[in-house]
Amino acid sequence: MHSVFNLVICLCFMFSPAHAKEPAIRKLDYAQNFSIAEHQGCTLLTVRNAYRNSSRHFQYALVPKEADIPEGIPDSAKVLRTPIKNVVLMETVYIGYLDAIDQLGSIRGAATANYISHPNVVARVESGAIQ
Repeated sequence: MHSVFNLVICLCFMFSPAHAKEPAIRKLDYAQNFSIAEHQGCTLLTVRNAYRNSSRHFQYALVPKEADIPEGIPDSAKVLRTPIKNVVLMETVYIGYLDAIDQLGSIRGAATANYISHPNVVARVESGAIQ
């Protein structure tokens, strides 16, 4: 489950909501088990098969902070206001993903800080910037 949340956070950083009038699904060339659709100024992210033997799917509505929540978003979708500015990592493996999109500065907490080996993140843990 932590993997799903971390994937969503990374995608929040990578995709800013478009202002489409009609839902439009973005074509993904290599990724599997999730889809991204634009809907009335927000982005709907659907994650399928989030973990082994799962038939559940999770939906997230990425809505700009200054915008109203659009109608027609599924009731089961979690609303995340974008841009995401701060994250807490439940697994240190995701540090590499945040580094790849130049978002190490957004880390505010880590569940297993004693296992972090990335020098920039270790320095921020030691300074108290990451709890």
